[in-house]
Amino acid sequence: MSMDPFHEGERRVQRRVGGTEEADRNSPMISPYIPAGAIPFLQQQSLLVLAVLDKGAMWCLPVAGKAGWMAASRDTLYLDLEQTIDPVDERILRAAEDRQLVGGVVLDFATRRRLRVNGRLEKPSDKLMVLSVAEAYPNCPKYITQRALAWSKDAPAHALLEGESLTREQRDAFEKTDVFFIATQHPERGLDASHRGGNPGFVVSPSDRTIRFPDYAGNNLFNTLGNLEIDARVGLLLPDFNNGTALAISGTASVSYEDQGRARWTTVTVQRWTQMRLPVLEKARQLSPFNP
Repeated sequence: MSMDPFHEGERRVQRRVGGTEEADRNSPMISPYIPAGAIPFLQQQSLLVLAVLDKGAMWCLPVAGKAGWMAASRDTLYLDLEQTIDPVDERILRAAEDRQLVGGVVLDFATRRRLRVNGRLEKPSDKLMVLSVAEAYPNCPKYITQRALAWSKDAPAHALLEGESLTREQRDAFEKTDVFFIATQHPERGLDASHRGGNPGFVVSPSDRTIRFPDYAGNNLFNTLGNLEIDARVGLLLPDFNNGTALAISGTASVSYEDQGRARWTTVTVQRWTQMRLPVLEKARQLSPFNP
């Protein structure tokens, strides 16, 4: 008997919102291999967002490289460390050295195309990381703001900053954003990194330790919410394409369901944050027509 493509947390959420049948219809998209048509796409991209566990905390972190720094076969993603724009975050390197399971998402903002790639990350040499694929699948372009981005050495050389409580400026950035990424995990099935988007104002920060946002209608797989049913640890990544920085948050999350599951809200309690350089600047943007 084949293994259910969904774990118990995902199934629980699917039943709660009445989405089991649609999830089953969409499940064939989940593959143990990178689709052949996605290999050229990956080789043209510059930004990879990874979900990693580090010292027991969940983080969502970026890796940026010059076009061509990623190469792929059907079962492996190759990451050329000599072609990254900035040094790779130590949390990612530790995950690779420990051969940990990670979750990845590659997103082309210009075309609103994205691909999820999950598996085991390794570092066979100082020049290379490899991700052995456990599952790969595309996501729809809903809620993705179309952007023209330029990878630039002119982005400010911000030092790495750390803290526990969010500053007023950071909270304002969340409340003005139309994009962030989220990292979660299931202890046996592994980690997921996912995109979240909406019109500015769809994220709120009621306090310096709290971030709150809705879950919009999608494909009913419920990878993120299903993981949070089992493990409350969460990581958020907020890119700021105006000043070339990114804010990473580690904490825990709870999900509330209203209106028979049709309204879903995630509340994140912030435990730690780091702010880093992300050398990409925005030239133009167009909000998604699917945003509520």
